[in-house]
Amino acid sequence: MPEEHALLGASSSKRWLHCTPSVRLEEGFPNESSVFAAEGTFAHEVCEYKVRKYLHERVKRPQSEKFYTEEIDQITDVYAEFVITIIEEMKRNGCEPLVLVEKRVDYSHIAPSGFGTADMIVIGSGADGKGLLHICDFKTGKGVFVDCDHNSQMMLYALGALHEYGYIYSIETVRMSIIQQRLDNVSTFECSRGELEAWGESIKPIARMYDRFVVPGFGKKQIKTLKRTDVRTFYNSLVDDGKLAINTLEVVHNFLHQIIDLAVNDDYIRYNPAHGALKELKREYENAGLIPEKRALTHKEQIRFTEYLRTSEEYARWYAPFCVLLHTGLRVGELCVLQWSDVDFENRTITVSHTMVDYPDRTGEGTTMRYSALVSAQSPCPQVS
Repeated sequence: MPEEHALLGASSSKRWLHCTPSVRLEEGFPNESSVFAAEGTFAHEVCEYKVRKYLHERVKRPQSEKFYTEEIDQITDVYAEFVITIIEEMKRNGCEPLVLVEKRVDYSHIAPSGFGTADMIVIGSGADGKGLLHICDFKTGKGVFVDCDHNSQMMLYALGALHEYGYIYSIETVRMSIIQQRLDNVSTFECSRGELEAWGESIKPIARMYDRFVVPGFGKKQIKTLKRTDVRTFYNSLVDDGKLAINTLEVVHNFLHQIIDLAVNDDYIRYNPAHGALKELKREYENAGLIPEKRALTHKEQIRFTEYLRTSEEYARWYAPFCVLLHTGLRVGELCVLQWSDVDFENRTITVSHTMVDYPDRTGEGTTMRYSALVSAQSPCPQVS
């Protein structure tokens, strides 16, 4: 099995999607292989052996006096049978599927330098005759139930496979299965190719935030050496250099605080150096008058503002867009990509599924506007006369 791991690895994606700096900070954690990890590695080798044997490949049976038990033999049989069933069903559907065992997949088009190893990839066709990509993942753990529904690890594996083979095969449906026999968990999640690709677009900003703001400096520090001054210096540099507004910095702070809390709880460090750091920074900026007070327009002010736009020769073209913004709560980026097909006049709703994001380039000399998919949401559609 492959020993190499990506910084933005698929197996750790649940963490870096919600707590981005953790992938760098955890480099300061002790790297100790547990008995459970060793057992899991061996079980995966047995799974690989059984599938490759079915495929009539020359392969040597893994050996281990410590880990080769009746239970391991049983749970790996369940995995192998599950995978073989998928392959045989595709053959019955009239196609010879592409079968890839322990396949490294590259999803760096989503997350910089991102890659992982999928236990099994099968590409063929479903019962409906449509192109089908099926990703399978074997779990040996019996302590934590791993949910397959919208599982980020599986979806990243699928995006990597789709990126590499999607131009060769006409894939329309994507299935992802987790086989965790010790918890009687054999589950499958299915989505369309379009839904998967939209999800991939939606997580790009998180990966880019990590790659652009954390990696260059602060992300290279080991967690055991962190001081409060390091956190404050990092925050100050992001704000003072104009890279982030203070409100946006709060997102980074939440990531950072959570992962350092994990290190405190596990006794790697005694206190969280990020605690209170953002609050101090905000207080200093407020005292210096650098954070302007924000308030919403009153109802009367909204009427005066829209009436001015409606009657102005110069700004009348902005009347409709601002009415939509005021009455729906849409963001500017969401409004910029809104289409008539997103508006349901009968049910008086607007479906918001995309936004436009301004990505600065690494030199700071220019910006690029890109579409970014969002999780679909609906806003009430007001009547604007």
